[in-house]
Amino acid sequence: MLTLNDIILRLALSIILCGILGLERQIHKRPLGFRTNALVGLGTTLITVVAINILADYPELAMSPAFLFLAIGFIGSGTIIKSGESVVGLTTAATLWVTAAIGVTIGFGLYTEAVITTILALIILLVFKKIDEWVEKK
Repeated sequence: MLTLNDIILRLALSIILCGILGLERQIHKRPLGFRTNALVGLGTTLITVVAINILADYPELAMSPAFLFLAIGFIGSGTIIKSGESVVGLTTAATLWVTAAIGVTIGFGLYTEAVITTILALIILLVFKKIDEWVEKK
């Protein structure tokens, strides 16, 4: 059973890390910005924390965090738009999926893994974008 302090730490860290990814999306004028990503992270963290706290009494709920990714996929698919030959919104949808994964990871108390994943996601969003642009010019 997690203490209230553990739960507050996990929820706050989730808002911060997932919000950072959303901030990157918002700065680049993409859908699903700071608030959306922070809320997705907060929600997935909460469901994971609840699953941990009631696992002893209801072991069948152990898989509940896994089902979050089905719901997140549904939300993310709403950001994908096909216009002629191009498809827009895939990166935003993928960012939302990673945000959910970070939320679940924090919910399980794996802080180092969550921070490393956030940093790697930012590298992908910021540095890889420059590589994409360079490849497109070639």
